[in-house]
Amino acid sequence: MRVAFVSYVPPCLGMLFCLLLHAQSISVPSGSKGPQAKSGAELDAFGLLYEAHTPKDSAAAAESFLRSYPDSEFVEYAAIAAMHSHHDMGSWKRSKELAELVLKIDPDNVDALLHLARLLIDPEHEDKGNLGEAGRLAERGLTKLKTMSIPRSANSRDWLRTRNSFTAIGSSVRGWVCFRTGAKDRAIDYLKEAARLDPQGEYFYRLSLVAEAKRDVKGSRDWASQAIQAGPEWIGVLARRQLAALEASCDDR
Repeated sequence: MRVAFVSYVPPCLGMLFCLLLHAQSISVPSGSKGPQAKSGAELDAFGLLYEAHTPKDSAAAAESFLRSYPDSEFVEYAAIAAMHSHHDMGSWKRSKELAELVLKIDPDNVDALLHLARLLIDPEHEDKGNLGEAGRLAERGLTKLKTMSIPRSANSRDWLRTRNSFTAIGSSVRGWVCFRTGAKDRAIDYLKEAARLDPQGEYFYRLSLVAEAKRDVKGSRDWASQAIQAGPEWIGVLARRQLAALEASCDDR
């Protein structure tokens, strides 16, 4: 028996659509119809992702689903939910593995393309050798995003928020690549755009680092403070270190 997926994710017609729930993203792959479950138990297991109220709960539900139903048509969805949840918890390695899994299933998945680009410039795992790949992934994701339009079944406010979130990630990656290649002013512009579209702590933190490089101590402090307020906690830790370093630098003068 196959159980049609009708109650959790709206139909997706030829594009990727991302539902936002408790700050978690569950993205629908492209296709003419939604996925189907082979049993009610499989559908119920996937439904637990929507009952999660924290990144930890979401990751646990998604990982359990992936272990129990590795051949499910919902694997891409569950992997994306886990990908974001692990990132929110600061688990870079697992988030990267899941992004790569999604791209094996669907190389054009905008969410995974942009997320993997973001991971490759992660503040604590950045490798300058990956800058080019991060930039290419971001450009692919942004190009694909431009071809998408709001599905008839989607809420326009949720779609706009999702599109802004994706665009912000791409702008952040562009900004960081500019910074690392010496274009500090362009970096500031891209990162400000990212923070405007989606005020996340990571973007404020990066603005703080670029401002410091431009010898704008006050701006760097302000951005770091905003990063702490916006969170998540692992970004707050980095931003507090940044503030401490700025204070130490001023004391040494």
